[in-house]
Amino acid sequence: MTIRYFVSASCRLCCGNIFRMQPAKTIQTARRHPVLRAVLGLVAGALLFLAVIQSLTVTVAWWRNELQAMHAADWFWILLLPVLIGIYFRFFSIFRPDCRPCLPEDRHTPSGPRGP
Repeated sequence: MTIRYFVSASCRLCCGNIFRMQPAKTIQTARRHPVLRAVLGLVAGALLFLAVIQSLTVTVAWWRNELQAMHAADWFWILLLPVLIGIYFRFFSIFRPDCRPCLPEDRHTPSGPRGP
């Protein structure tokens, strides 16, 4: 049962295609373009670095009791520090799940000295 049966013959020409699902046009993503992905990663890393530095500055000033009055922005940077560090460890550090440079090149050879 389709909705086409309820559409008149004259309207079927103009409205008939409304009820058919058309495949969506593909959107070019960063995964398909490695240069774009590298540039976006570099920009995101730089912004993360600047945010961590600002958050560390405010947190150290708070820890040393150098802030005269605590404002909402100061609390924002203090509370954002663990989140920023978590984002760094998850996406930019060597502890991320897809980091492969530290793995041995050949896993099929046994480690250790070979027997006689």
